[in-house]
Amino acid sequence: VGAVAGLSLLSKYSMLFVGLGTAVWLLADRRGRAWLKTPWPWAGALLALAVFAPNLLWQARHDWMTFAFQFGRIDRGALTGRYLVEFAGAQLGLATPLILVLAAMGWWRARRPGGEAFPLFVIVGVTLLYFLQHALHDRVQGNWPCFLYPALAVLAADARAPRWLSRSAAPLAGAMLLALYLQAALGIIPRKHDPVARLLARDFPAAAQSLADSVPDGAVLTTDYETTALLRYYQPRLPVIQI
Repeated sequence: VGAVAGLSLLSKYSMLFVGLGTAVWLLADRRGRAWLKTPWPWAGALLALAVFAPNLLWQARHDWMTFAFQFGRIDRGALTGRYLVEFAGAQLGLATPLILVLAAMGWWRARRPGGEAFPLFVIVGVTLLYFLQHALHDRVQGNWPCFLYPALAVLAADARAPRWLSRSAAPLAGAMLLALYLQAALGIIPRKHDPVARLLARDFPAAAQSLADSVPDGAVLTTDYETTALLRYYQPRLPVIQI
């Protein structure tokens, strides 16, 4: 659990759900409850509270806006299955199909309390419940569950799957990754609206240069942090104001 938490620092969701999942495991598993009789979970909780105290103080002074923003999206839209299918498809591509199948098999195998992998089962399960609820109302970006992937990799390795499935998973993932990189760098398959080019901003440098040439003495107004960051990176002398 500590290793998974340590690898989870890149996501805004990670520490919340890793912590929540760990708490559920401590209460649901007899082996977990035994740890509550030792000082270590309590010492870890105090250390976490000390680390996050500045952020919590800022949140308290600003109406807990980060929490309101994140959890306000759970039931923002009407009930729909569209985003759920989109979310599942995104994970199928990001994890690659066979590795995701192995991870699902390993996750289900770890479901029995008392096993060494049961904490990972609980952490993944608690987090997926939130994302599934979110996906029933609004879009879940494919990269949001990225902090679960270390846990899913451990579970996939413990899947006890047929040999052909285990041996095929990594080569297929490598081939898909190579194809994606080639498409991102070279645009081998010409597409008018290439999502890879958009996500990796393949043509952005030329566009940023053209924009800078057209407003030599002015500023550029932007409406999102992604465009702001890209303009400031590729044209650091161009005044950029995000509204």
